[in-house]
Amino acid sequence: MAENLHTRWAPETLSALAGQRTVLVVDDEQSVRELIAVNLELDGHRVLQAACGAAALAIAAAQHLDLVTLDVMMPDLDGWEVAARLDADDRTAVVPRIMVSGRSPSALARAPGRARAAAVLGKPFDLAEFGAVVERLLAGPDHELADTA
Repeated sequence: MAENLHTRWAPETLSALAGQRTVLVVDDEQSVRELIAVNLELDGHRVLQAACGAAALAIAAAQHLDLVTLDVMMPDLDGWEVAARLDADDRTAVVPRIMVSGRSPSALARAPGRARAAAVLGKPFDLAEFGAVVERLLAGPDHELADTA
């Protein structure tokens, strides 16, 4: 019976049935992506990964996402541009985002932007703090999106 479920149901449907939340981790640094992904997986989340903004947008168009972590500085599209494009799509506009950057969170919060983020964390970040932010944002639809413009 389980084999039939796996062959007949999409992975995101099986994750929803299992109570898993799907998180897209976007960072051009593989080590950072893997660190975030492993910690999210240990917390029971389904994790998708993208190494660039274009790949992130393709995944977002094809998958149901519950949360996105975005590196701010990436070579093709920066995290704010990806977030702006997610905002422009009704399917992804409500998905909370955590912006992650080597720049200080206070500098990023003051930076002119076109998009919204639910949280901004500077690298390196405390994994316990990161986990707490993720759980707060996944706790329900009442997450706050901060306007960065």
